[in-house]
Amino acid sequence: MRLGIICGRIEGKDWMRTFFINTFPHLYDHISYEVWNACCAIVLNIIATFSWSYTDLFIILTSTALADRFKHINTRLNCVKGKTLPRGFWCQIREDYNTLSCLTKTVDSVISKIVLLSFGNNLYFICLQLLYSMNSPPLNTIQMVYFYVSLYFLLFRAIAVCLCAARINSESREPKNILYSVPSTSYSKEVYRLLHQITTDDVALTGFNFFSVTRTLLLTVAGTIVTYEIILVQFNKLTEDETSSTSRNTTEKFCHCDQLITDRNITADLPEFMEPPNTAHINVMARNELFEFKKDSVSESDSFHRAFSKIIIIAQCFGLMPVYGVTAVNASYIRFKWLSVRVIYTGFSLLGIFFMTSLCIMRFFKYGRSFKETQCTVFYGCSLGRMLLFLLLARHWPGLASRWEQVESTLGHYGYSRNLRRKFSLITAAFLSVAFIEHAFSHVRVIRLAVLCAIEDKMDGICTFFFNSFPHVYDYFPCSLWNGLIMFIVNVLCAFAWTYMDLFIILMSVALTDRFRQLNRCLKSVQGKIVSPRFWHQIREDYNTLSDLVKTVDSCISKIVLLSFANNLYTVCIQLLNSLHPPENAVQMVYFCLSFGYVLLRIVAVSLSAASVNEQSSQPQNILYSVPADSYSTEVQRFLHQVSTDEIVLTGLNFFSVTRTLLLTVAGTIVTYELILVQFSGIHADERDSAAHSVARRYCL
Repeated sequence: MRLGIICGRIEGKDWMRTFFINTFPHLYDHISYEVWNACCAIVLNIIATFSWSYTDLFIILTSTALADRFKHINTRLNCVKGKTLPRGFWCQIREDYNTLSCLTKTVDSVISKIVLLSFGNNLYFICLQLLYSMNSPPLNTIQMVYFYVSLYFLLFRAIAVCLCAARINSESREPKNILYSVPSTSYSKEVYRLLHQITTDDVALTGFNFFSVTRTLLLTVAGTIVTYEIILVQFNKLTEDETSSTSRNTTEKFCHCDQLITDRNITADLPEFMEPPNTAHINVMARNELFEFKKDSVSESDSFHRAFSKIIIIAQCFGLMPVYGVTAVNASYIRFKWLSVRVIYTGFSLLGIFFMTSLCIMRFFKYGRSFKETQCTVFYGCSLGRMLLFLLLARHWPGLASRWEQVESTLGHYGYSRNLRRKFSLITAAFLSVAFIEHAFSHVRVIRLAVLCAIEDKMDGICTFFFNSFPHVYDYFPCSLWNGLIMFIVNVLCAFAWTYMDLFIILMSVALTDRFRQLNRCLKSVQGKIVSPRFWHQIREDYNTLSDLVKTVDSCISKIVLLSFANNLYTVCIQLLNSLHPPENAVQMVYFCLSFGYVLLRIVAVSLSAASVNEQSSQPQNILYSVPADSYSTEVQRFLHQVSTDEIVLTGLNFFSVTRTLLLTVAGTIVTYELILVQFSGIHADERDSAAHSVARRYCL
């Protein structure tokens, strides 16, 4: 419309004719322009746009209605968790669940084609928009605003549809954890039938049975978008000259009303669809538990609270985990206060990192949008996310620590984990030492450049160091000692937050794994022996207690796990891409080998340590298969069923489960993307090298 008005004013042409011809070029390539067919075209365009938005909205609302029905059953089951109930109650619950399961399958049989079309359509347009962003930069502010609004709305609607539809599957599996906790006096065939149906029946919407809509599907879609986008960008480079030539003549063609392909305006609004993770129950539970634990009781040195206290103190020096009472005798003293010095320190750190992230984004759009240019934005952007996630975790840490202490009290007959405090200290010392060396080497190249500039060109060596370390800052601000020191401190905070995130996951995984290892040692001591049903009842309850603890921990740290894997995966790809350009000297060679080896070490360490939780939780299965016939009972059957069907594992926000097979998947993903990036990098390798060389030395020049 703006183009039509401009052409009308400049060349005296009918602006409405210009608008319609450029909006519907595929129509007016074959028929002549008339007012009546223009009105029909715009009406059909609005109908098509509305039908697209309504398709996604329909799936969201239908999924929400079904998921809420399952949630009603889960709420009812949560109210009776651990209580002894008659067989008739479980019969009614099972029938209600089966009714909802049949309803979901009926709905799916009707709308599965719509789901398939929705996912295919959204996936295509997201790839198309991302392709436009890299090869057709907006000509003016209006086009830029439209592009970002359109892209973010596309991403929002795709994520909304996927998460809302996946919520049905998540809610339908929720009763499983409650059924594992049914007391022996209340256990019956109805409970077994309900549990068997939940673990074997896949209650989910599908895309015409080609795929089931679960949370893992969103991660698959994201990977598909990234893969095909890189391929499309590389393919599009082959015709870059033609595109550039076409874009130079665009304005002239517009005014002559030849052809203009425009995107449809998307104006539909979606309702709110995502509920924040319900972690309030942790704090409520913690407040109730404070009455059970006396404050004069002292935790042993190898308890989780005492062993983890020093780790939290180190984190607080860098603005993470702003809680009080971590050095107290037990977890009941831990408190979180919004109005406190530690939270204020964290707030200032967040402001500094947000400032750096904003400047990195501005530099990204200023100097060219390429994969290598995203390093600054990803580093500070992920650091901002880490600081926020640990701030949110600090709010729930008092409840989580109290819950862990209650589990240690319940499992007191096993004792505390052996040398847990020493393990934490050794792992922390090793991780932070290597991180310090790697971070120091990352500044060696810039220090060397600063010294050369100071000696040969008589330049200010300190400002040279800051200028080349933080070019995204000094593109917009003058260099000085005070702001250079502030930027350096923010950089150190970001580097530590990255290391601490991986360290935190490893230590939490080690603590959980040790607990399962204690239970497995007890089981191995009676393997093949005849023991009473009471023993199996107790061991099953202990296992279920640990299972609940893992799920509680996962609900608190799953976002951190997701960010850790995503950040490490990106860093490995970037390091491999950098390896294609040989280092200029021995110092850079040493830094590259150290940095790349350290990144590989941390991603392997995080994967294996988190996967060990799942590995140890599956160990009782082999022992239970060896139970003698004289010792086999309903308790053994329940225990075996839980071990073989309940996935006790840390997750990345339920998008993926951290098992040993995940490490192999990550390795395959790295190789795949690296092969694509190598080919993509080869197109403009010389240009990037010369640009990087000039940027590194431009301060001296």
